[in-house]
Formats: sequence, C-alpha cells, structure tokens
Amino acid sequence: MNAECGSSHSSMPFTPPIDLEFDRDQQGQRISLGQGAYGKVYLAQDRITSKKFAVKEIPMRNPSHTEVVENEIKTLSTLNHKNRQLSEASIRNYTRQILKRLQYLHGNHILHRDIKSANILINSRGEIKIADFGTSKRLAGLHLCTEENVGTLQYMCPDVVLVPPMGYGSEVDIWSVGCTVIEMATGKRPFHNVANGYALLFKLGKEKQPPDIPSELSDTTKDFLAKCFEPSHRRPSAKDLLNHPLFNAIRVSGSSSSLQQSTNDGVMVFEPARNLAPQVSIDGCRRLELANILCDKESREAFIGQWMFLIEEKNKTELLNIEKLLILLSGICDYLDQGDADSLEHALDPGPALR
Repeated sequence: MNAECGSSHSSMPFTPPIDLEFDRDQQGQRISLGQGAYGKVYLAQDRITSKKFAVKEIPMRNPSHTEVVENEIKTLSTLNHKNRQLSEASIRNYTRQILKRLQYLHGNHILHRDIKSANILINSRGEIKIADFGTSKRLAGLHLCTEENVGTLQYMCPDVVLVPPMGYGSEVDIWSVGCTVIEMATGKRPFHNVANGYALLFKLGKEKQPPDIPSELSDTTKDFLAKCFEPSHRRPSAKDLLNHPLFNAIRVSGSSSSLQQSTNDGVMVFEPARNLAPQVSIDGCRRLELANILCDKESREAFIGQWMFLIEEKNKTELLNIEKLLILLSGICDYLDQGDADSLEHALDPGPALR
C-alpha cells in the first residue's frame, strides 16, 4: 500500500509547501470572513510567501460532510477564471485610486511599504481601500527610512532590499504600485518566473531589475510602468503620476456647456451640464476611446455604480435612480457611436423622464 501511494505521488506535479498562520483580532481570536452551512471561513497568511488565504474549516462530526468536502475540493480544483486578469479600463480606475490614497499618505509623511494586490480591498461599488499598515512608517522631519527587507519581496523596491546610505522615502511605494499593476494585468505575481528568493534578492538588490512589463499592454500603460520603475532619484511621486496620460484616456473637453469629467476621491464620474449649446466639443480619438470603454460590460457597470455612490452620498436617490442613469448612459453611447448630439441633449434635458 505504501509503495502504491509513493507511485501515485510521483506522478503528481510539485506543489510548494504552505505554512499557514491565522490572522487574529485584538482578543487573539481568529478573524472570521463568514460562515456557511457546513463551516466557517477564516483569514490566514502563508508564512513563506505572505500570500493571503481564505481557509474554510468544516467540523467532521457528521459523516455526510465528507462527501460535501470532497465534492467542493474537486469543483474548485478545476476553476481558473480569466477575471484574475483585469481589463486596462479596470486597471486604470484602480491604479488611479491607489495613487490618490498614496498621495494622501505621503502628504502626511507615511510610507506604506507593502503595497500589493492582497492589500488592496475593493467594495461592491469599485472603490478601493489600502489595508495592512503593519509595515508602514511615519517619517520624522527630513529623516528617511533605513530599515531593509520590509514588506513582500516580489513587490519590494531595490532600495528596500539594499538600503542606500541616505535611506529611502515615498518612492519605494511607487515601485510597488508598478508591481501591483503588472499583477492586475497578468493575474500573476511579479517575478513569478524567478526560481527562488535568493535569486530574486540578487536581482533586486544587486541588479536593481524591475519585473518584466507585459508586451500586450498599451504603449501608454507600458510608459506608466516604466516611470514606476525609474531610478529612485527620477521616479515620479504619486501626485506626478496622477497627471500621466494613462489617466487622460477618459476626458471630455469643452466649456461649462459640455459633458465634463470630475473626480470624487479618485473615482472618475461624469457630471452632465444642462446647456449643450454649442455642440459638445470632443476630439475623435477621445470619443473612440470612451466608446470602447463603455462597450465593455464591466466598465459600464462600474460607471453606474460610481454614479449611484455619489448620488447616495448626497441623499439624492429620490431624484436620480438607476433607471434615470441608464437613460443618461444611453444618450452618451448614442453620441459616442454616432456623433448624435441631439440624443445626448435629450438625455440630459431635465424633462419628465429625469424628474
């Protein structure tokens, strides 16, 4: 029997060992993410890779649970959904929000030092929050950080691996943003093809090499990533990067009589102006770009969610609801697809449909 088991295992692909440690609250209790019919789900982290896991614990007091567990494992092992890789429209939206949050932190002299996808929380409205400030550091005056190897290696800036004589500042978080964007684009951790931690330490500390930039990304996104991985003394700040052309892909130009773009804490929304005369001014390239984004179901739903969030914040839901927003969106799409300004003007007109 032992020989048979050994033979069976030898044909299976190698699986790296996992050493899990449960996250605990201030009372020392394991942090529960939820409870189902058969057991509870807890938050845990791999001590080796720092990767976060949702661990489901099922008491085996009932023999019927065994079949349920085996079926769930069998089903989940076959799944590998493409949504792990985000569209560039989603990457643009989330990255802009990350930079806005970092701009606030850096403005208050706080370095996060562990920016990565696992520490970015997204709610149902598509808004992000930066989590896990366990490795963060508040800078004192003009003094920079000198602590090394803080954070997660795959997202770690070379200056944190091998600290320069003068220390490091907020630029190390920008490097991590670049690594996070690559993970959003590929669904894989940066440096996933590097054999081991020692090889990666050498690559970062000695060679100061960034992760490979995916070839399938647009030139604008590639340029943004290249700036995230610039040498420390040339690397742009979060505030500077918010002005990168990557975030100008959705912009409507014109005077107060046009459809204007604004932001709410880093979330792009559209504010309709009531007067559309003269015709909305927008160049063909930008119109095509916005049309392509709105054709994507995921992006379109994100826009609707962001609109509703702003409306709910201002307690205006009795004046503008999902149905009325869809009328506005239909008018915008007609204008973008056909250049039909009358359709857009009708959609924005505060007539009976929007009252």
